[in-house]
Amino acid sequence: MLTVFAVPKPFQGEFAVIQRNAIGSWTRLEPAPEVILFGQEPGTAALCDELGLGHVGEVAANEAGTPFLNDVFARAQASSRHELLCYVNADIILLGDFMAALARLGNATAPFLGVGQRWELEVRELLDFSRPAWEAELQARRRSGGELAGFTAIDYFLFHRGFYAEMPPFFVGRPAFDWWLIHSALSRSARVIDLTPSVTAIHQRHAGGPLRERIWFEAEIRHNLALYRVAWTNLYDATHVLTPGGLRPLRWRKLRKAWWRVQWRYLNTMRQAAASLRRRLRGQWAAPAER
Repeated sequence: MLTVFAVPKPFQGEFAVIQRNAIGSWTRLEPAPEVILFGQEPGTAALCDELGLGHVGEVAANEAGTPFLNDVFARAQASSRHELLCYVNADIILLGDFMAALARLGNATAPFLGVGQRWELEVRELLDFSRPAWEAELQARRRSGGELAGFTAIDYFLFHRGFYAEMPPFFVGRPAFDWWLIHSALSRSARVIDLTPSVTAIHQRHAGGPLRERIWFEAEIRHNLALYRVAWTNLYDATHVLTPGGLRPLRWRKLRKAWWRVQWRYLNTMRQAAASLRRRLRGQWAAPAER
């Protein structure tokens, strides 16, 4: 029914726990999806052997070892056993409502891209998937201490095989690829479906993964941004929404996006003004000490 694929970071430090939780949750979905992990980061092959997952180690990458996402997508679509695929960031826990949402989509044959907002939640311990109540307990924690992230916080992408036959050579884990995925779907008049009301995608808060040399990291960001120079896209560009009651079209998409841009620019201006004021105040407080 479904192939889930991802490119994990090294299974080190907090990510040894976070990624085990995320990938373990995918294997508990029912009906069970095919799971394929890409790359040669430490711990990836061992986890695939332990859990019986698919593993593709040879992926095109730059000199620093950062994989190219277009190669990952091409290999996933070529090797998948199923017509429906989902690219997921390896720190995202998926729960049973994900497969229930797919069932409500039905046998959709028209091209679409399914995306949704994530929930931010503190999860520091390894989840015990052998406990029957693990999912209910996690949902209770989300309701009491979780926070729904903004309309730009998109960490999973659901599509049919062949839908992304070609894509620019984005680097994995750097900005702009998600904007392009949405823009590409819209440019081909495909439906972009907001799954947020139906899917609980939990992002486990973390301090950030281990970065390679800063010079590589910054160069990779510039590389991705140079590949996508069209308008910034997010969930305000969705054409449909999947609710518990079914799939329905979203009206006034352009108006909603224009309102978001106004809010974003206003809030960004306010943040910049506040940062400038803080810098000035710090300068005034530091002056007596300097004398």
